[in-house]
Amino acid sequence: MPSYSRLFLFEFLYLTLSSHLWRLNNGPIKLICDSNFYEFVKQNNLFWVWDEIDNTTLKSLPQDIDYKIFWTYPKMFAQFSQKERFAVVDADLYTTLDLKGFKEDIIYGHEEVDDIGTSYPLFYKDPSVNFLFNNLNPTLKHNAINTCLVVYNNLDILEELKEITEKFIRISSNSLTHPDKEWVYTIFCEQKILGNIVKDKGFSTKQLAAYPYNCNDYSSPYYALDEAGISHLWAGKKILHQNPEQRYNFTLNTLDFISNNYPQLYTKLEPYLNKFQI
Repeated sequence: MPSYSRLFLFEFLYLTLSSHLWRLNNGPIKLICDSNFYEFVKQNNLFWVWDEIDNTTLKSLPQDIDYKIFWTYPKMFAQFSQKERFAVVDADLYTTLDLKGFKEDIIYGHEEVDDIGTSYPLFYKDPSVNFLFNNLNPTLKHNAINTCLVVYNNLDILEELKEITEKFIRISSNSLTHPDKEWVYTIFCEQKILGNIVKDKGFSTKQLAAYPYNCNDYSSPYYALDEAGISHLWAGKKILHQNPEQRYNFTLNTLDFISNNYPQLYTKLEPYLNKFQI
């Protein structure tokens, strides 16, 4: 279980911005969390950030999964439990978009291109798991769908995703040989399989960014999300963690952004500004 008491201030600001802007533009927001994060919410009196908090769903998570490897599965597990159309937005992302009017089966921030297996290994070549993809195209050729922001208007998408993911986790757990096992297995389930199910099964889609992210060229800046009205810390968190001066400036800029554009939120944040490290 992570220690949420070690959040930097910029992370806390994004957490509250994520919820605040969703409420403004798209309606009520629910937090689904584990007992550890719920304690963090309670200790810091953060119940005002969300309209509803569910700290029971994740108590039913299977206990025989290595969550250091499959750390995105709790998020998927929560999604699989939903009975009505819903959206999922990461806590390190905020959007100024109003998404209520989109009618496609699935709406998402962006796809990810990976033609050579940089981020999404070529598991379709692995005989221990490739039979799981028999109902999909043989090379899983379609882009992954980054799940930082997704609206599910058609829950049928999740049925096959659930079935494949659960079997993939069970089988691959017996042979975690990839050198980047701490992340490639879990995002393969969450994002690569999702993208191929959506495209192969003919679900209607809407990508909010003008173009996908290229996983094969990390050196190229990716502005498409910002241009679409979405701000995602993403891998930038690690850079900010490691660079105090850059983190300090980013934090001040974020505070200015909130105070200038969302003064009501800033007023609520003021008692917390000295609680987290800049």
